[in-house]
Amino acid sequence: MSLIKNRLVLGGNNLMIIDDFKLKFTFELPGIPTWTCLDEDGNIYYRIEEDIYQLKDGLSHRIATKIKYPLVVVGDKLIYLKNKEKITPTPHLEYHEIK
Repeated sequence: MSLIKNRLVLGGNNLMIIDDFKLKFTFELPGIPTWTCLDEDGNIYYRIEEDIYQLKDGLSHRIATKIKYPLVVVGDKLIYLKNKEKITPTPHLEYHEIK
């Protein structure tokens, strides 16, 4: 689940986008997303297995592969943990440029 401004994204068998408490879109996905994210512009990102996708114009575009621990999308960068699941004591953060 991700929330920014008045947009909520829920993951399940479908990816549901809710704007202002009204269901706007439902997208069928090939699997269940284990991570969803909205960036500051309202773009939607999700992860199935170890692949990261961006939902753009109703279509899914794979933007990264083999990402185990995604955290957030900021601007045109996907921030993720490189090797560990834990953030403490010192995280090893990496970023992937989104084109």
